[in-house]
Amino acid sequence: MAQLAKADINLEGVKLKDGTVEAEREAQKAKMPVLKQLLEFKKYPGMLVETASVCWAWMVTSLLFYGLAYGWDRFGDSLYVTYLYVALGELIANVSVLLVLKVVGRKVALVSL
Repeated sequence: MAQLAKADINLEGVKLKDGTVEAEREAQKAKMPVLKQLLEFKKYPGMLVETASVCWAWMVTSLLFYGLAYGWDRFGDSLYVTYLYVALGELIANVSVLLVLKVVGRKVALVSL
């Protein structure tokens, strides 16, 4: 309930263009327990697949990056040759990301990691 110029204005039934009551939905989600929120994935299975794939890709990417960052000195005998291997790997990764972003776009590349 909002008060404007000493008049009560009820905005609870105001619908947006898509026909949903956004404030009511947010209030329901705030009151909803975590388990019930996770069961919302049953309504939207595509969102579950996207969420799971992004979480998996995030974990794998992090482990690979930290593995390279903290263990790059163990890749070869010579420190310089090993550094060259890691630099080539970073170069290939950066160029491939630029190509993927140019071909499919930023939004699709972030969603479908």
